[in-house]
Amino acid sequence: MVVAPSRRETELILVTIQEMYNSNKTTFHPGDIAEILRKKNQPLGLWLIRAGCAQLTEQGVINLNSKTSLYELAKAK
Repeated sequence: MVVAPSRRETELILVTIQEMYNSNKTTFHPGDIAEILRKKNQPLGLWLIRAGCAQLTEQGVINLNSKTSLYELAKAK
């Protein structure tokens, strides 16, 4: 059974990505998101963050660089 992140969890992941981007951190690993959420006392499991990143990648919101294994926000079209 595959458990996908809820809409709220996916939105929390996206907001965290946007906060990192606004702080000039343009590439990230899922662990970076986990660290920020722990500091905010809103922890999510790493497996859930990875699933959220996969969803956001499928939606075209973020991209995964296969050479560096880093995610980044997708370029606006």
